[in-house]
Amino acid sequence: MTQTAKVKLSQLTEDTQLSFEGATCTYTALQVRELISEDGEWALYDWQVCCPRTWRPSAETMIDNYIDQERDEMYEEWDVDAAGKVTKEGIAEIQAVIEKMFGEYQYWMFDGPEVIIDSL
Repeated sequence: MTQTAKVKLSQLTEDTQLSFEGATCTYTALQVRELISEDGEWALYDWQVCCPRTWRPSAETMIDNYIDQERDEMYEEWDVDAAGKVTKEGIAEIQAVIEKMFGEYQYWMFDGPEVIIDSL
């Protein structure tokens, strides 16, 4: 993704989440300001605003993908027959199991603007 928007570090609220490529965590803008004031090397990273995302498993998507994947290996119209056997109740049961297995997964995406380090 190409990001053209840029924002100054000094303009970000203290709790804005930031990170850089290869980092293993996110930092608040306040933490980044403190890190840079302690060691200017932190200013050399290409900081970017991170936005939270949540991944939730979807039984319906998994079943649809499976039927689509197996379509060429089975007989003609198998996918129609298989899809016809999928019920709301069945999907709900499978959904409950995969939610128990996976739950929700929180992660951060680099889809905010690039951060300009405007003060040290």
